[in-house]
Amino acid sequence: MKNVDDYTYVKDIDERYRNSETEEGLIIQRLISMYLKEKEKNLEISKELKEKNKQLDNIVDNSRRDELTGLYNRKAILPYFKKYLNSDNPLERNSSFSLVVIDLDHFKSVNDTYGHNVGDDVLKIVSEGLIRTFKKSDLIVRDGGDEFLVVIKNCELPVLTFRSNAMCDYITESIHKELANKVDEFGRPIERPHEYTVSLGIKEMDMSNLKDVNNNEEFKLWFKEEKDYADKEAYIQKEEHHSVRR
Repeated sequence: MKNVDDYTYVKDIDERYRNSETEEGLIIQRLISMYLKEKEKNLEISKELKEKNKQLDNIVDNSRRDELTGLYNRKAILPYFKKYLNSDNPLERNSSFSLVVIDLDHFKSVNDTYGHNVGDDVLKIVSEGLIRTFKKSDLIVRDGGDEFLVVIKNCELPVLTFRSNAMCDYITESIHKELANKVDEFGRPIERPHEYTVSLGIKEMDMSNLKDVNNNEEFKLWFKEEKDYADKEAYIQKEEHHSVRR
């Protein structure tokens, strides 16, 4: 039996009684007319709500974006983990995560010597390299200044290490190529662009130490400990780059 609330079914009844002049037919026509008007009104309200929700989603997403690079900012980290760890899908709830920390070497000297416009160009080059390397399901974040991080889901360490090293090579070459043909705001050419390199640290995140992703303070402490480890790895690589420079 058809549901009397079904929109199509009511339209069929409307067609059947539309030209009826009996008392029953006239009553049914009035009731159907009232129903259809309410239905159209509700559809319009539903459409407006969807549009408002879409606008709200865009506002929230923009608040989690870095204005210069278009990458995510720190505000996006916790929602990213909640999305998977609170999922109804057990495969997503049991996902593994790795963290890559990326740091530019000697970036301060770029800004100090050639100005922030050149520095901004370098940051955009790094951003493009990260987008080219990692997947849409990975979270790419500008962590502030010349520091970036990427949270990668379900990727084995050897594969991640290979991808990350290839990413560093690509970004470094892109910076060298871009700066070699660039002048600053005073028309001075960029000197020694080969000195601007990229350091990184990689950490397989220990999910057993995160008991409750919905506890914001616990999450912040856990994530900081994981990031500190990756930062140390990046610092060691940075020191190696500095020793080569000397």
